[in-house]
Amino acid sequence: CCQHGQGMGDWDDSDLGASCYPSSKPEPSDFCDEKSSCAGECNGTWVIGFCAFNATGGSDDPCAIELNAKGTGYDYTGSPSRAVGNASCAMSESACGGCNGTFCQYFKSPIY
Repeated sequence: CCQHGQGMGDWDDSDLGASCYPSSKPEPSDFCDEKSSCAGECNGTWVIGFCAFNATGGSDDPCAIELNAKGTGYDYTGSPSRAVGNASCAMSESACGGCNGTFCQYFKSPIY
């Protein structure tokens, strides 16, 4: 869940999963860490994952992400090619598999 408290949940609506501010994510098992409450009372957007198509040279994990230098979101470090957001290949694990990709889940809790 990327909560949009005070309109500041993320900085790039085209890639909400990576641009959700770490402070905009609820803690695991929190009330807002549930799809229906995220979109409802928590004023958030439920984000599941992305579809990675290949790993960067030297990386064994096409799903690797890390906190960006500004601490405002995450950088993809595992795959230079991916489908995110509402792209058809990013909609589910089966959709990603149909695109010959690896389905990756975003971290539910913040990486600090």
